[in-house]
This record gives sequence, structure tokens and C-alpha cells, in this order.
Amino acid sequence: MSGSVRLFDCPSCGGTITLRAAGHSIEAICLHCGATVDVANPSLKLIREATQAVPETLIDIGARGTLEGIPWEVIGYVLKSDGPGVYFWEEYLLFNPWHGFRFLSQSAGHWSLARLLKVEPEGGAGASVLTLDGTVFQRILSGRAIVQAVKGEFYWRTSVGESVDVRDYIAPPRMLSVEISAAEISYSLGTYVPREVVAVAFSIPIDVMPPVKGVGAHQPPPFVTRQLQDVVRIAMIAGAGALAICLVQWGMFPETRALGQAFDWAPSQREHTYVSPPFEIARRGAVAITTEAPALANDWVEASVSLTNEATDETSSVILGMEFYSGYDDGYWTEGSRQATGVISAVPPGTYTLAIDVDAGAFTRGQSIPLGIAVDTGAMSVGSLVLALGLIMAWPMILLILRIHFEHRRQADNADG
Repeated sequence: MSGSVRLFDCPSCGGTITLRAAGHSIEAICLHCGATVDVANPSLKLIREATQAVPETLIDIGARGTLEGIPWEVIGYVLKSDGPGVYFWEEYLLFNPWHGFRFLSQSAGHWSLARLLKVEPEGGAGASVLTLDGTVFQRILSGRAIVQAVKGEFYWRTSVGESVDVRDYIAPPRMLSVEISAAEISYSLGTYVPREVVAVAFSIPIDVMPPVKGVGAHQPPPFVTRQLQDVVRIAMIAGAGALAICLVQWGMFPETRALGQAFDWAPSQREHTYVSPPFEIARRGAVAITTEAPALANDWVEASVSLTNEATDETSSVILGMEFYSGYDDGYWTEGSRQATGVISAVPPGTYTLAIDVDAGAFTRGQSIPLGIAVDTGAMSVGSLVLALGLIMAWPMILLILRIHFEHRRQADNADG
């Protein structure tokens, strides 16, 4: 990378000043004494005697590095703070004779590469959101930026103590920054740069890089929005496929009544177990067992039902509770159901019987009541479907929860001032 380089002696201390962006820069701060020189003036007029100690920097003036595929040279450095002086950040001015200037900033170990915009985003400097090229940026930070230290050369005039109003808007990994002074309003667009990329670009050992603290204002989440959307889309497709397979199976093998029985039950039969006649289940699948108490009124009935394979004595059980209440209170109302259904999944084919134990409340008044019991094969196993869909959606939900937590941390670490 070559450009217009100029050497001259500092009019304050006599030390050599290297002007790396000659023809662009208008002032330079001597790296030896800190004096500010007007390099736009042919006589190299001294603007200010040294008002600061020359700051030590992680990246030296004159250092070269490649970012976004473009070689850059560091020509200036500014240390800034917020109004109260609690938060500090650094800005390195980069120069390439063909690509112009960029700003490489660092705050709490988070890095960003920015360029000045020639167009004004939609919304105006005081808006809560700004729009640029169709992207909406949300305001996250506002306050004052005060120059605490400078060195190198600049294409604008700057000095220690100078301050501007700043507002930052984010659409991670990008940030729109607004600087408002009495003279002008400027906009810059920055992109988050991982610290490892900066370390490699300028040959800096990673262990001397500023440590990362908290979540950066425009730091992208560990997974970007598009990746999350892709995972959700894949999960939705898989879920739709699972549902379609279930619907096809239910269409090919419709629900079939294997047993339908009615019997009378009386309170005196609480210790009696009703056993059904044997019945056949032709194919493996879910079995729905339904009980019904058509005379149930303002009370409850509970049936403990066991399904037993005659050949293997394997037993599966369900408890079916029925409650039905009604009355008048500004109109007729009902609550509950006189029917209950339970599903037993993956029942193999074979000959089966039901064993039914019944208990009830006081509504029978000692009289027998009619009860019905039915067994249907090819039943829709809603529980299994819900479980399958839940497992399919588990990973997207975990990613979504992590994303929400990450955004909460971003807001906590970058509170709007």
C-alpha cells in the first residue's frame, strides 16, 4: 500500500512527524511531544503546544493491517469517554489511499469497523429508530462523547476536551452512530468485528487484547437471526411431515370398534370387578378405551380399567374419571362430562379382556346405574403426536430462549443514558 507520505520537523520539539495521508489530513499531533500542528498550512503553523502526555496505544500509529480484504494503515488515535467519565472507548483512524478512511473502535473488548455515510438515514437524528437501505436500527445508547486524548493525524480538527452529543442505533451486527455538534450532524455505519480478527489483522497476541466484558451494543448473538429462522423452518417442516404421516396412517387404518358393552353397576358392587368378554385387536397400534355414565348428575364416577393380553398376561391400565355438574345461575350451566377416554399406545395384536373396577359418589342413592365401556383400535394417539412435535420443536425453543436471554444482557450492559 502506497500513498502520499510527507516528513517534517515538529515546530515545537523538533522531532520528526510522518504525515501518512498528506493532502487529506489537516492537523497532526506530534508523537514525541503531543503538540498539534496545522498541516494544511504550508508554514506548518503550531496550533497548540503539548496539552497532554502522548498516550500509549495497543495498535501503534503507522501499523498496517487488513480488514474486510482491504489493507489499512493506522494514522490517528482518539480516546473518548462519556459525560460522567465512567465509560471509555478508543477510536483508531485508518487510511487507505484508494478506499479513504475508516474508524476502528474498541469498547470493553468489543471492536467495530465504521465508515462515514454520505446519505442521511430515514427518521432523523432524534428518532427512536432509523432506517437505512430497508434495515431498521433501534436506538440503544445516547449521551455525550468527550475527547480525552489524541495522537496522530486527522482530516478534521480535534482537541482534548472537545465534546459532541452521540446516539447509537443497532441492527446487530451493525450500528448506526450519530454525532451532533454545533457545526454539523454526521452519521457513520459500523460492523462488529471479532477481537480475534483484529488480533490477526494487526499481528497482536490475543492474550494482550483487551478482555471482552459483557455483551457489546451491536454484538451478534452466538447464532444469527437467519440461522434461528432456518432451524425453526426445518422444525416446522419436520413437524408438518410427522403430522402428515399420522394423518395418512389414520386414513389408511381408521378407528375400529373392537368392544362395546353396557352393564349396570350398584354401590354394593364396589368390591366387584367387571370382566368383559374376550375381543380381538387385529394390528399393533394405539387403543382408545372409553367409559360413559349417561345418568351421571352433579357427582362423579371413576373407573379403573385394565387391558390384559390373554396369551401373555401383559396388562396396561388407565383410570377414567367422569364428573358432571349442572344448575341455574342467571341461566342454565353445565360443567364436566359424562364420558372419559384414555389411550394406550403401541398395543400388539392379540386377544384381550378388560377388567373394570368402579367407584362413585352419592348420586346413585343406592340404585344401580347404567355404564358403558368401549374399545376402539386405530385410535389417534394425541399424546404421542404432541410428544413428537415437542421433541422436534425443543431445539428451536432452546435457541429462542438463549436469544431472549442474550438480548436482555445486551440491554443491561448498554443502558440508554
